Amino acid sequence: MASAEQSHPGITTATTSPSHEHGGIPYSNGSFPSSFNRDSPNSDQAFTSLQFEDTPLSGDQSEAQTQFTDLRNPNNQTDEAYAQLKNLAAGRYTSCSDKPLKYRVPPQSWYGLLVDPEFERLREAFNFKISYDVSESVLTIFPMSGRRHAILVDWVIERAVLAKHGLEPAIRQRFQVTSNLEFGEFEGEWDGSMKTPDILLEWVQDQDRGFKAHTIVEVASSQTKDALIKLVHDYLSGSPDISRVVLLDITEDPAYRSPDNIGAQGLKDVQAADLHCESDQGPVWHNGVQWVGRTTISWEVWERHAVTGEPECLFSTTFVPEHNGSPLPFFEIPSTIATGVQPVTVQAADVEILRNTLLKPAIYGEARRRMRKFIKKEAQIADNAAKAAEQETHAEERERANQERAARQQARRGY
Repeated sequence: MASAEQSHPGITTATTSPSHEHGGIPYSNGSFPSSFNRDSPNSDQAFTSLQFEDTPLSGDQSEAQTQFTDLRNPNNQTDEAYAQLKNLAAGRYTSCSDKPLKYRVPPQSWYGLLVDPEFERLREAFNFKISYDVSESVLTIFPMSGRRHAILVDWVIERAVLAKHGLEPAIRQRFQVTSNLEFGEFEGEWDGSMKTPDILLEWVQDQDRGFKAHTIVEVASSQTKDALIKLVHDYLSGSPDISRVVLLDITEDPAYRSPDNIGAQGLKDVQAADLHCESDQGPVWHNGVQWVGRTTISWEVWERHAVTGEPECLFSTTFVPEHNGSPLPFFEIPSTIATGVQPVTVQAADVEILRNTLLKPAIYGEARRRMRKFIKKEAQIADNAAKAAEQETHAEERERANQERAARQQARRGY
């Protein structure tokens, strides 16, 4: 079969496999770092119990709130996760952090959640991205994605769609690009896990078996390196169908922290023109407060080692803020679909579209999004304080009324 020629600017099928960049490739020997520690307090694998406003459920939902938790297991955080989802659905922000929220949820409680109508309604109505790792009994809730994450996902999808149109019709019609679709094709100790990859590339092997997953693309913006390596390990070790994982990691320096000792008044009306951006990659400031750090984006490609079968990083580079012009390896056409078709890569012209056209508006959007979250959080804090003060006033009034009633009773009895 003839090799597909690229008819769209910026997307080509490489004539030869792209050479791997060897500088800075982490863990390319197929093993995981010795420092990887699931219990480390500095790792994204550590579990955080968040403080949030309890949300009483009404009607049948009140029973659903407690049916998942085994009271004999104090480490079961299913009810906390459930309540946090309801807080997020109601727009109650307990934190301005973009980091994922992790909860200890035993498998039996997880399976209970999956058949609970209210849990399903929350997920469908608000499109929360969640994942469940059955091997560690961990439910992860991801915050709503920021502008940089959304722009990057859209940019990668566009590259995949353009590449699809450059393939021969017989190949193109068997190729599918999906986004934010639940994936649960895991085996062994991962059987029962569920993830929601940002992008999934699938192929129709035959009409009777439908689509078969091949390449996962994850765009990370808040996870630690250890968490991303664990994610790769889950995909490549737990799902034999997955052949490649592409990781795009958005980092910022310094990392964002919700500001202290500033008022929310005036932030609501801030426009992009009111922000100061030091470069096309940030950082972004407003009135002396930094809302976004300088943005860096890396591209990694992971596959299984040909001999050991262990996850191995084959390619790693940073392409924002600087790019050396080399193609970024994207995906391959499986030999079961066609032979002789060169791998698809992302070209320098595509990277320039991201760097010069899309990234800076996304960074401005990220700053304004964080301002809105900060405003909502401050409003929630003020509302909670007002409710607490009102409750305290009512309690004092009830106490005075009780004392007066007791005094009248004593007077009537002649004490």
